[in-house]
Amino acid sequence: IVSLPYGTLQQLSDSPPPFGELCPVDDDVFGVSSETTIPGLVIFSRRSRPIAAWMSGLEMAEVQCDLDQKEVKLECGLSTAYLFAKLSGTQMNEA
Repeated sequence: IVSLPYGTLQQLSDSPPPFGELCPVDDDVFGVSSETTIPGLVIFSRRSRPIAAWMSGLEMAEVQCDLDQKEVKLECGLSTAYLFAKLSGTQMNEA
């Protein structure tokens, strides 16, 4: 789980992402400055490209972190949720 400055995301959008999907933000409508932090997930895995391909087809509604169960879940719509990760103690401390 990370927070990146909006300016960094703008730089990333200058080169096309692998699946052509980066959440568009209209600076004028939302009043976002380049220092505004945007929360998100970073996936560090040998399988990051297949996971990104799978996620590009999802209609994400919420990323839910359950600290008691040490789980990260992806909520997609009203009745669909995916267990994205189970976190170890070290990972919990880092998050």
